[in-house]
Amino acid sequence: MNKFSTLSIRNKTIALIIIMTIIPFGFMLYSLTTERSRQVHEAINESAIHAEQTSKLISQITGSTELLLNMLSRLPIVQAGDEKTVNSFLLDLVAQYPQFSSIFVVDKSGQRWATTNQMTGTVSYSDRKYFKYALSSGKFSSGEYAIGKVKKKPVFSFGLPVRDSSGAITGVAVATLELSGIKESLLKHSSEDRMSVIVMDHLGKILIHSTRALLEGAPEQDAVFRRILQGPEAATMEAEREQGASSRIMAYKKLYLPGEVSPYMYVLVESDKKLLMAEPNRKFGLNLTILLAAMLVSLFVAYRFSKRFVIDKVDESEQRFRSFVENTNDLIYTLSPAGIFTYVAPNVESLLGYLPDELIGKSFELFIHHEEIRSCRIFLQRLIETGTKQSGLECRILHKNGNWLWFISNASPVTDNTGCPAFLGIGRDITERKQVEEERRSMELQMQQAQKLESLGVLAGGIAHDFNNILMAIMGNADLALMRLNPESPAVDNLKRIEQSAARAADLAKQMLAYSGKGKFVVEHLDMSRLVEEMLHMMEVSISKKAELRLNLTTPLPSVEADATQLRQIIMNLIINASEAIGEHSGVIAIKTGCMECDRTYLQSIWLNENLPAGLYISLEVSDTGCGMDADTLAKLFDPFFTTKFTGRGLGMAAVLGIVRGHKGAIRVYSEPGKGSSFNILLPASSDRMVFGA
Repeated sequence: MNKFSTLSIRNKTIALIIIMTIIPFGFMLYSLTTERSRQVHEAINESAIHAEQTSKLISQITGSTELLLNMLSRLPIVQAGDEKTVNSFLLDLVAQYPQFSSIFVVDKSGQRWATTNQMTGTVSYSDRKYFKYALSSGKFSSGEYAIGKVKKKPVFSFGLPVRDSSGAITGVAVATLELSGIKESLLKHSSEDRMSVIVMDHLGKILIHSTRALLEGAPEQDAVFRRILQGPEAATMEAEREQGASSRIMAYKKLYLPGEVSPYMYVLVESDKKLLMAEPNRKFGLNLTILLAAMLVSLFVAYRFSKRFVIDKVDESEQRFRSFVENTNDLIYTLSPAGIFTYVAPNVESLLGYLPDELIGKSFELFIHHEEIRSCRIFLQRLIETGTKQSGLECRILHKNGNWLWFISNASPVTDNTGCPAFLGIGRDITERKQVEEERRSMELQMQQAQKLESLGVLAGGIAHDFNNILMAIMGNADLALMRLNPESPAVDNLKRIEQSAARAADLAKQMLAYSGKGKFVVEHLDMSRLVEEMLHMMEVSISKKAELRLNLTTPLPSVEADATQLRQIIMNLIINASEAIGEHSGVIAIKTGCMECDRTYLQSIWLNENLPAGLYISLEVSDTGCGMDADTLAKLFDPFFTTKFTGRGLGMAAVLGIVRGHKGAIRVYSEPGKGSSFNILLPASSDRMVFGA
């Protein structure tokens, strides 16, 4: 006879109450552990994302600075040392690029001879790192934390050698960024108040600290910085700032200048682990208090009342525990080692639409998405081999209505009522969290794409505008020279070639202006279908003889307010690209027009959407059965001068993007290798809804 059977009914009841309290306490402890692990995992991922985003933003600033200094150093007025003209030009340049606090040029001795800042006396920059490295290496170079010699503010500077016409270095062009301005820019892109973003130079001095003030220039030579120096290019870690302090979740990224072998900056993102754990610990403490209070009340009742009441209380407690298991928001189940459901809690009907009997006796693989079956098998195999709890399995489970829901599962080895091994699993619905994560990733990609397009557009527009003015002067002077020359002069042919080359360069400048959205449009009301019909002959002679052109045009169509010449350029670029994708094989190029009402939900799913308003849009779709594009090619499709051809570089798709953006439209691209490509242009319908061809 075992000891339990010798106990009185009252003591048995007390023992049962204690046992029943331990089980929910275990669930609570397990939930706390899971939640704490999830918080740490999310903090690590978010820190890594913020470190990467901050690094990209600083790299963009560095790249634009290098482009600016490269352009400045190549100007004839700079190479000639024309101080007055260069000073005036630099003032215009700073006005156009306000992120720079100053831009100036120094000679080889470090004396500044051209600047945007009016000052008296001489200032030498020969002691600055960027000046020394630029002269010694002949390359673009970065500085380090310093107090500006004119404005006396914390700055970070870059330098690029200036060369004369023979290639000899005559000085250094310098662009200076105030750290306060960079900090404001970083804070605009930071969405996590609980995280600190720290930027350090190669000596460990703090350049920027997002959550503390007046730290610029302070040394960061602690154990964390030493670990970063010795670590890989990017990593996450958990460490203490100082002895006895709370642990911090960290992610860092090293930044390099082109051609350098050592980092010039370090980006560190960190969050306090104690703060991350505060909410899970609070919930656990509250639940534990409630549980202990309930246990004490149950023990008091069991001790004070008669045997009949004790038995009733035991039955009631058992029923309460059964209700907890059956009505929890988590899916509780058991599996055999073969992956067969042996038990499923009744709440499966509210979670997945099935009755327990519809699952018991069936393999779990029948309800798992095919992309996650392999990971589920590995998870189950690991349970069998290790005999220890496994957690963190994320997979999609089929709802009875046909939808797929995301669940995260944890499982532990147990023994069923027959003594056979089994596995107890707890699954939690994380579908909403997955949707939020996917929306956040989509927003981050759109933000990165918009930032890239904006920076490239500003650069392309500025260069194209000045380039176009120079070309107009070349063409005008060549034309005047032709008028003054005798037609039999041998220089006539050379001048005509100059005119032709300048005209081609002017066309390139127009494409760059179109890409930046600053091209000149002649807007009129147009019927997209009629425009395509008018171009039919031009398109037929422009494509491969093995490509078949098919039209599916909707008539009549509401009009669009657009530039006909620019729309023709879009159509011809897409048609020619489709023909080249088909190549020497037989294929079909299809052109389709139509109109559709687009709400914000649909517009947000379109690539290159820039917060377009909902409404009626005219669509122009060009699709082909050619070779298609992979993900890497799609990501660079609209970059200026990117091409997949063996020879040549152009602005074809970049110009298409600029024209569409200039017309307040959007582009949707779909392509798979070997399955062809489809480009769908959406342009807003005219507000007066004019209809052509009716």
